Amino acid sequence: MQVAEEFCFAEAASIFLFEQMKQGLIFQASTDIKNEEQMHYILAPKESIAGWVAVHSHPLNIEDVHQDSHFFSQV
Repeated sequence: MQVAEEFCFAEAASIFLFEQMKQGLIFQASTDIKNEEQMHYILAPKESIAGWVAVHSHPLNIEDVHQDSHFFSQV
């Protein structure tokens, strides 16, 4: 994860898996969340940026995710 973060010049990097029953994304790995147990209980909604990417199977390049209306900040 650290290499991906550095390669992309990003503040953080995460891997999600789509949870069909909960209709959202669950963190599997992240450079931004230090408590690994807590990470698996955070559900990012389909309406988030990561959710959009998962649903549409298409990458996004967003200059400032904090300014995007779909930014999920409950971590």
